[in-house]
Amino acid sequence: MMERLGEGRGRFFALRQVLNTLFILTALAGMFIFFKGNRDVGSYLLIACCVLKFAEVTLRLMKL
Repeated sequence: MMERLGEGRGRFFALRQVLNTLFILTALAGMFIFFKGNRDVGSYLLIACCVLKFAEVTLRLMKL
């Protein structure tokens, strides 16, 4: 049987959505700063966005 929309998403679905949004914004800012400004700061932002994505993927794979 099909699940209803919203069921089975896990208890951390809202947190995962926030982490995804922060990941996208941080990645865009990091790429902009990397190519238009200071490469060191841009690199640090890109590393930070990878940490955010790893946290989100961990929550998704654990199916919490």
